[in-house]
Amino acid sequence: MYKKYLGLTGFVALAALTASAAASAQPVTYDFTGTVDLAEGVYASVGPNLTGTITIDFGAANPSQSAGTIGSANGSNWMAQVEGGPLFNSASTPSALVFNETINAIGFSYGPSFPASYGVDNFVGCTSSCATTNNIFPANWYASDSEFLSKNTYTSNYISFIGANGSSAPYDANGLPFLGHVGSQDDRLSATVNNIQVGVLKYTITSLTRVSAPEIDPASTGAALTLLLGGIVVVTSRRDAKTIL
Repeated sequence: MYKKYLGLTGFVALAALTASAAASAQPVTYDFTGTVDLAEGVYASVGPNLTGTITIDFGAANPSQSAGTIGSANGSNWMAQVEGGPLFNSASTPSALVFNETINAIGFSYGPSFPASYGVDNFVGCTSSCATTNNIFPANWYASDSEFLSKNTYTSNYISFIGANGSSAPYDANGLPFLGHVGSQDDRLSATVNNIQVGVLKYTITSLTRVSAPEIDPASTGAALTLLLGGIVVVTSRRDAKTIL
């Protein structure tokens, strides 16, 4: 009986695909600069400029709370989400965030109070017009984090990038933000205490620079190489055995 064996080229391709999948699940971090558009309440002293970081970690998403295909631009909405805590009838809050942002200015620094004791609602996605062909309205890339200390006391920050036109999504095929395709944006941080908003900070991101790229862990690479070589040995042995028989 004729049997087709997978050669070295096939194993290398398989290893590359495995490595690519592993890399796509790694967090990606950006540095950004921005200008303050509105600062009120507890944030009144912030501005006129600010800096910060944005980290996207799709590996932190809960598949059962997410939807669609990350980075899709075929018209279907997609969302990578994680939520948890008593507010959401969950015993524990998430162990990691999909969207994590820090904001810094003179005399001011913000980072999520994670994990918040009462609940976390965190996601990244395209929430409308997620297409780049035959699309009248531009796509909307949206990232949001809400940290609850109680049902009525929480901080919330989000970034909303809207494409410059219907054929240019403000995100790439991996679901990561692409400032070059952004036509307008709505970015803000707000604080609410006992259902009363005590502060709001609206800002515009003017530069977004990727500072970390997905990398393959050396240990994982070594394990993959061992598996690859082991597979080659097995195939060679089978081929030799077939020849002897």
